[in-house]
Amino acid sequence: MSADSYAESGEFIDVLSHHAWRALRTPVTEALRHARPDRGPIVDIGAGTGLGTLVAARAVPDAEVIAVEPSPILRAALLARVVGDEDPRRRADLRPRLDPAAPLVVTLQPPSEPMTVPETTFASVPIGRHSYEGSGGARPAGPDSVIWTMRYRVIDEDGAVERELVADYLVRPLRTATAARAGRRRLRRDDRGHGRHGGHPHGLMHGSRGSTAAATTFDKHENHCHGRVR
Repeated sequence: MSADSYAESGEFIDVLSHHAWRALRTPVTEALRHARPDRGPIVDIGAGTGLGTLVAARAVPDAEVIAVEPSPILRAALLARVVGDEDPRRRADLRPRLDPAAPLVVTLQPPSEPMTVPETTFASVPIGRHSYEGSGGARPAGPDSVIWTMRYRVIDEDGAVERELVADYLVRPLRTATAARAGRRRLRRDDRGHGRHGGHPHGLMHGSRGSTAAATTFDKHENHCHGRVR
């Protein structure tokens, strides 16, 4: 297995993420409206292909922005996006550590409890004579985790599936009780329907100084991919 968990599915991530970031642009911008560039940089952890990085950079024009992305294939797209935009490229930099009292903004991955989520198509993007389609569903994988199975397809103009890739992601959800405890740390959950998958809303968690203790509750995934060609 490749050390890059997105080595196979990475080509689909950017294409199928634009719709989500169109929905998230306004709430993320609002969450960052009180950011203070004089207190340090904005750090985008798990930046992917940089769609959210540019949202943050434009939301706080005077801030330095650090994008962190371990996947080489996603990082290549991230670098291409940043290089193509003069303003974020001018503001890129690297720091050895974060301020322990930095504000926190987290995009939430549903569901909030281990449960079954029926497979649902979340994006279909036409490109030339083909469409790139993404769907996914979740199933419980234990008392504190779910496995999201994502299915990526390339469909020709006659509706035939030319290629299909399936990727499994092990995710530890943010539990309702954890969200309540986070609220006592001055975090606020924003569930205004910024994006939905299988009937479950994607939202944000954000808060003021001293809220970073909640960051440990977002324990991201392992990733396993297998593909098949039709």
